[in-house]
Amino acid sequence: DVIFDGKQNPLYDIQKEKRSVYVKSDSSTELMARVAIYEFFQEMHLKEKTQSILFWPGVDGKLACDVIDLPRLQLCIKNDSNEIPEENLRLFRNTGALEQIKSITMEELRKVNETWNVVALTASELLLTGLENLLHSLDLKWLVITDGLGSLNQDQALKLKKALTVYGFEKSSEEIEAYYWKDKSLYGEILFSENRITEAVRCFKLVLLEEPSHINALNNLGVISYQLGKLDAADKFLFKAISLNRRDLNALINLSHVYLKMERFNDASKLFQEAALLDSNNPSLWFHLGFCYEQLNGNSEALEAYKRCGNLNDNEWPVGEKIESLEKQMPVKSSKGIAKQILSPKKILVINNLYPPQELGGYGRVICDFANILKKRGHAIYVLTSDSPYLGEIEQNEADVDRNLILFGGWHNGVCKSIDNKEQIIRIINKNHQKLQHVIRNISPDLCLLGNIDFLSHRIIQPLLENKIPVIHHIGNHNPGYSVQEAPQNDFYHLAAASKWVKEKIIQQGYRLGKISVVYPGALVNEFKMSVSPAVDKLRIAYASIVLPYKGPHILINALKKLHDAGIDFSCSLAGTTTDESFANKLKNFVIAAGMEEKVHFTGFLQREELKNFFARHNVLVFPSIINEAFGISQVEAMAAGLMVVTSATGGACEIIEHGISGVIFKSEDDASLAQELLQLTQDINKWQRIAVAGQERAMKYFDIEQSVDIMEETY
Repeated sequence: DVIFDGKQNPLYDIQKEKRSVYVKSDSSTELMARVAIYEFFQEMHLKEKTQSILFWPGVDGKLACDVIDLPRLQLCIKNDSNEIPEENLRLFRNTGALEQIKSITMEELRKVNETWNVVALTASELLLTGLENLLHSLDLKWLVITDGLGSLNQDQALKLKKALTVYGFEKSSEEIEAYYWKDKSLYGEILFSENRITEAVRCFKLVLLEEPSHINALNNLGVISYQLGKLDAADKFLFKAISLNRRDLNALINLSHVYLKMERFNDASKLFQEAALLDSNNPSLWFHLGFCYEQLNGNSEALEAYKRCGNLNDNEWPVGEKIESLEKQMPVKSSKGIAKQILSPKKILVINNLYPPQELGGYGRVICDFANILKKRGHAIYVLTSDSPYLGEIEQNEADVDRNLILFGGWHNGVCKSIDNKEQIIRIINKNHQKLQHVIRNISPDLCLLGNIDFLSHRIIQPLLENKIPVIHHIGNHNPGYSVQEAPQNDFYHLAAASKWVKEKIIQQGYRLGKISVVYPGALVNEFKMSVSPAVDKLRIAYASIVLPYKGPHILINALKKLHDAGIDFSCSLAGTTTDESFANKLKNFVIAAGMEEKVHFTGFLQREELKNFFARHNVLVFPSIINEAFGISQVEAMAAGLMVVTSATGGACEIIEHGISGVIFKSEDDASLAQELLQLTQDINKWQRIAVAGQERAMKYFDIEQSVDIMEETY
């Protein structure tokens, strides 16, 4: 009753399974293969409520006897014209398994509207049946080749593996030939390409039955509906695809053409514009965008789009006549498109302790954005910063970025720490002082934008004021980087706080700095804005911040555990780097221990374009910071992208949303409060969508970074 390996170690206790089988003729290799296949079936039955298994007649009968007593098992064997081998029938009779196995013909299989958990057959049977014929006849999740591919020649085996990959199968085990049909839509696309439309539609609909949010299946059904002239159905399928990923290029282009066909030119123009920003070298997108603008009497916008199309040197689109016609209709000169000029062009020196791509938490990115916008407005920008390789290597040439400042401290394992040697700190400060004096002599800046001066000291300001260079010091926390006694008392120095909360804190500490401006960091809201709202079929939660305790990711993870235990469907992705790997690993281990590894993912640091794609796939941003934040840029970016923001609203972060109107506030450091707010979203979808739309409108109206730069220029 016990199978042993060559070293007398028990492999498989048959008695526990209440089944005796004949094993005398099996080699140890065959036994090992049987054990591996049995373990596969055992794992399957733990995952599925019911397990429907279809065996081809040539499969070793002992495998059927192995698995027949697994709970909730429905075992069938294909049997056309008594094709089950006599030795298998004899085995089934002797073991009593015959009564538990149902015979079924191929004709009956085609009529059965069932998805088989597993279809098991031999390599020769698969070759004889043909993979495509098998998939055409049956719907299945797993395909198991019970005897492996050893009976096939090398060419046959390679072709079969390639076909399985092309049709969307993925091998799940090194020990056995078990393939999971991971993406059935790939098979649907093959059917579509062969003009087998009815079969393709059936395949895509089967995909959606298993996974209603399958973007590729939705997109293909939208295209098929469009080609069949069913525009309303095409709109429905494609709109849902985009709502699940608002930067899916194929779906954006396809729905744009649907709207064009429906003469919904305003809707089409929005989507063509988003698609053109994602694929700026596609002349077709610019041409169709121009056409939409023309229909909306936006001649100047149409002209610009047609010119973009023409500049791509594509002769397919007749833009020459379009451009000539529009230019005749346009005034010779128009001041309408000229941006307002607040400040005449200046040479501006930008100083910050860190500068992208070397950054921690995002403040360096804010200063970089300010600098880039000032540059676009005609100012000459020169950046002076440090080189901190542990925060990222500099891989490209940086015009007008000088990384020769030296920091006398850094950020390690989540801790901000200065070096201990005071004499060395003084030498570093003096060296930075000399460097700044050298830069001032060489570039003669008219103005200075000063950012974070941690590990630079307040003396970095001195040479600027001595040379009567107006300084706007934009600070992202309530510590300006110098003591009350060291505060500059100079008309050439102006403090700009990142929020009203930061301003109030500075005043409360006793700093006497005259007028203090509030300049929100804001965000590039027009770049993050998406015209289609995200799907709200389930919680798709995003976290976008550094993964450290003071940012509260553990509060989010604990709240997710409560949702998970309550059976709430959700997914969550945490985007951000860390300087404390042990903390990040604890979070990951907790996720695994809680059984949430398929729901919760850690993406690491994301560049801005990646962050836009990240927000395009989510519908809620959780901002769980437990410290008093100066602002919280990720909240504004997410709001502009159409996400609902659920925030702890600490410090200046409370100025971004209005509770219950443009976002939701939960009690800081309280995972139960966060879980409750997330749960309430799922219980009132209309309210969720209404708040998210209001949040997007608020982000666009109050937190556009261009408005912040306006204030800076006016202040200068």
